[in-house]
Formats: sequence, C-alpha cells, structure tokens
Amino acid sequence: MSREGEQKTILQVYVSSISASEYLLGKTLAYFIIAVLEWFLCLLLAYFMFGLSLVGDPTPLLVCTVIYLFANVCFGTMVGVAIPNQAAAIQAVQIAGFLLSYLLSGAIFPISNIPPAISWISNLIPARYYIEVIRDSFLRGNGWSGIILAPFALTAIGLFFFMVAWLKMRKMQVDA
Repeated sequence: MSREGEQKTILQVYVSSISASEYLLGKTLAYFIIAVLEWFLCLLLAYFMFGLSLVGDPTPLLVCTVIYLFANVCFGTMVGVAIPNQAAAIQAVQIAGFLLSYLLSGAIFPISNIPPAISWISNLIPARYYIEVIRDSFLRGNGWSGIILAPFALTAIGLFFFMVAWLKMRKMQVDA
C-alpha cells in the first residue's frame, strides 16, 4: 500500500466508488489467504521433517492461528496505510513486527525475565499470545483452558490494527 502511495496509483482508489473498508478488506483478505497457506505448509513441514504432532484438541490452535494471522496482516496493512514511503514501511514492519515479536514475545526470554519497564509492551504484541497457543498445542495439550485469554487478546489487537488503518484510509479518501 505504501508503494501505491509512492506511485500515486492509490489516487484511483480514492476517486472510485469503492469505500475504504472494502479496499482494506480486499487487501487484507488477499494477504490473509497467502498467510494461511504458508502456515499450513509450515505445519506440514513440522510434521513430516521434524516429527512434531499436536497434543490434544487442535481446535484452539486452528482458531487462534486464524486470529493471529488476521492480526499480523492487519498490522502490515496499518503500517502500509500510515507510512507513505515503501522503504520506511518495510523498516517499520521489520522493527515492530519482527524484532519486537522476537525479543518480547517470550519465545527467547521468559516474559517474567524482561525488565518491567519494557515488559508491558509484550502485552501489545500478537506473537506473545500465539507463542502460548503453540506451546499448549504442541507440548501441554490443555486446550481452551490453557489459553483462554489468547483468542480475545489477539482479536482485540487485530481489530485495533484494522481500525487504525481504516480511519487513516478513510481520512485520506475524504481529503483526496
């Protein structure tokens, strides 16, 4: 979306009859389908190459994966709408989307060991909740009782990202 802004092709969307929500849903859906296919491929590789299998009910993993992928796609959409420069948008996604997820999600360091001054940021990172879901699905097998907060947190974060993108897109569409 940043590239469309740089090349001014986004102006065609602004002057068309398509609404901001329709445009964002179309973009989000396309990337969401790709993300689901990539996740499925990773799951197959984990099973066949590494012999990993699910423990317990797979429903929490499937539901939370869909919500997690939605949240991540909405984050990318939000960044693409908010930052008009493609290179800057890529940097923002790399720093906020990958680096913070890697360091503050609990995948590398336990969240309890992260200094309290910055550990609160982990509450805003979708990967934190998805790591809990993955651990439960592949190691513990508690089902919904082990991850009851995760789907709600992921949904709230994803909807927040989508709403920010929608408000920014709507404002730009009105100003055009």
